[in-house]
Amino acid sequence: MAGLAFPLVGLAGSQVWAADPAPVVEAIEFAGLNNLEEMALRRTLTLNTGEPFAAAEMEADRKALLALGYFRSVSAAQRTQNGRTQITYRLAELPRVLHIRVSGNSVVERRAIQSVISTRLGQVLCLPKLQEDVRAIEQLYRERGYVARLDDKPLDEATRTGILGFAVMEVRIEAVDLEGGSAKLREQARQELQEVAPDLYQPEAVSEDQQRLLRLKGVRSAVARVEPSGPGRVRIHWTLNPDKR
Repeated sequence: MAGLAFPLVGLAGSQVWAADPAPVVEAIEFAGLNNLEEMALRRTLTLNTGEPFAAAEMEADRKALLALGYFRSVSAAQRTQNGRTQITYRLAELPRVLHIRVSGNSVVERRAIQSVISTRLGQVLCLPKLQEDVRAIEQLYRERGYVARLDDKPLDEATRTGILGFAVMEVRIEAVDLEGGSAKLREQARQELQEVAPDLYQPEAVSEDQQRLLRLKGVRSAVARVEPSGPGRVRIHWTLNPDKR
């Protein structure tokens, strides 16, 4: 008779009931989408309409959407009725980029810094792209022979207001110390150094200083140790003729 469910007969006469089929995804909606293209988000999903619903796949898609970097948060919910499931992803979009400013730079011109920034005005702020921009600016400084770090606070402001500020901290030398050898030798060594406070820190210039020290009579070895001493500052510690142990 129609409408009756019959058990399946298993081994040794046991009864195995057939499992209910998984509900089918009928619709996927995005709530809170304002500036991004919906199709771009749908291409990120692995669970699509017409496929059997799986909570684990929905959660994986939620994480994938969040990893795109355009949202403060992404939540997922599902409603199933009569074997059909509707999925809703609730999105909290980051703002559009309204203004980009660069500050704190002195040895690298602003135009050069702007040329390596991939974020553009009008785009929705994207955190992975923002991180790439930070790395690109720091790499630009390394290519010029300097070291720079970017302050995180202006980047936090961008996620709230859309005003994107790249605040460059050019690393400076706070102090240079010398130890080892005689007082006279240390004074001679200090006179040879070019990398001194409060100059901007240049790693290659430190290597050049080492070669100058090694040319001094009485200097068999010169070892530099560069240590952070505060935000945007380093201390260079030279050891002349260190004891061999």
